[in-house]
Amino acid sequence: MLAPEHIQALFLTFKLAAVTASLLLFICIPLAWWLSRKKSFLRDLINVLSALPIVLPATVLGFYLLVILGPSGLDLKFLLFSFEGLLLASIIYSFPFVLYIGKWCLLHHFFSNKNKNSGSSKQHDADTGYSSINT
Repeated sequence: MLAPEHIQALFLTFKLAAVTASLLLFICIPLAWWLSRKKSFLRDLINVLSALPIVLPATVLGFYLLVILGPSGLDLKFLLFSFEGLLLASIIYSFPFVLYIGKWCLLHHFFSNKNKNSGSSKQHDADTGYSSINT
């Protein structure tokens, strides 16, 4: 049988996963749609900023969050070592993965429907600019 501390840790993990996934879907799907459809000067900036959690190691990202949220930064000490702080860190870390998958799915769906309507078997990848012919 699991100790009460283990049950509490499992409950916190599942709660964090559910809330993070819900918020990320709520934020990333409309943003992915906007990034895949609209041309804007903000598009490149959002793409670069959203890639930072992938480029930076997790320890560096965590350290930067502690510095930003601590007394020498925004002074949001109530977020440090709380569920809300865990939620913020989890959202920041997982954001690019959900955004890029959502963007890829929307672009794939858009171009596959466009090709079906035009009768062409040629597909275009909007992110890379390459075209391929399906056989």
